[in-house]
Amino acid sequence: MIKVFGDLHPYNFFITHGHNDDKCFTDEDAHILSRERKKSEPFEKLQDMHEEDNNAVEEFHRFLKDRKRECVAVFEQFDEIVALCEEYFNLEYGDIRKRVEEQMALQKPMINEVERYLTEVQDAGDKEISILKDNIANYIRDVAVTRSNRIEEVYADMGTQPLIMEVWSICAEAVTSKDVWCSFLKTQQETALLWKKAFDDLLVNVFT
Repeated sequence: MIKVFGDLHPYNFFITHGHNDDKCFTDEDAHILSRERKKSEPFEKLQDMHEEDNNAVEEFHRFLKDRKRECVAVFEQFDEIVALCEEYFNLEYGDIRKRVEEQMALQKPMINEVERYLTEVQDAGDKEISILKDNIANYIRDVAVTRSNRIEEVYADMGTQPLIMEVWSICAEAVTSKDVWCSFLKTQQETALLWKKAFDDLLVNVFT
């Protein structure tokens, strides 16, 4: 007897010393044969399970090989698609680049003309602004000289010298009489009116 330990319980197997023919057993031994057959059933089931496992493993390996072949085919198709996309992209990019270069070549004279026109306009504008600044400065200088002469004449008539407005604002009442202070305020008001009229005339002459 051979005892084999499985996952759940041990299996008992009997070896008949090469006698595999049931005829070697007599009628008296029939019960022994039946008993031995029953004892060998677990081993036969174990063999069947082992064969089923082997078949399942082989089938699984075949399945893996089939899937591997399918994956290889898919990757090959993917590589072909990628190559086609790259080729199409290169063709499209080359075509677009060629069209852009052609358009730039056609528009280059126009762009040069526009740039030249803008340069001329800018130069003319800078020249006009420079002339306008000079004219305004000259006009203001002439007006200032005229008004300064006028102020000097007014103060000469009054027999006094002009003082700075800030000095008068701080200490005029302390060092002068009320009549002189009022006269100074009146003169400053007239001067302010003259300057206002001068700038009004300047603005009218510049923007008309």
